[in-house]
Amino acid sequence: MDQSAQMIEGVRQMALRAMLGGLQTRRKVYRMEVAGRMAAAGRSPRLPLEFTSQFGECMTLWDLFEGQWDGYYIECGAYDGKNTSVTYPFEAIGWTGLLVEAIPGPAQQCATNRPNSRVFHAALSRRGAPPEATFHVARGLELMSYLQPSEGQTAMVQRQGGGQVDQVRVP
Repeated sequence: MDQSAQMIEGVRQMALRAMLGGLQTRRKVYRMEVAGRMAAAGRSPRLPLEFTSQFGECMTLWDLFEGQWDGYYIECGAYDGKNTSVTYPFEAIGWTGLLVEAIPGPAQQCATNRPNSRVFHAALSRRGAPPEATFHVARGLELMSYLQPSEGQTAMVQRQGGGQVDQVRVP
């Protein structure tokens, strides 16, 4: 890597660390704000109150729904129901919903982590698709798993995880 490429990569890494640090602070502030609002409303969380989405999407949704206590969600690619989950804090405050996860192990963990949601071990596909499909699980990079990969996704799995992919049949 030449010197300018190394500098660019260094700046990119610093920006990423700053963004993630800011995200952690936002998560703490939102958790305290919501806990206070729940206490003021005489409500208790059903699960430990955490904002767990990967890039803060759950906090954006909290703002969009203006602190609505009840509702229904659908999350596709729910993984274990907690890590990187956009809907986890909503279940914690009282919402219910449907979670869909194609990878068997995380789907089972999801059912444990999210007792107030309906969890389905399945993959989503187009209308008229066969009732069962082969799902490709990127070993060590499960969040990058897929039904049908794009060229870019295949290259990224190869680059970041050595291209190890397991296949599982899912409804």
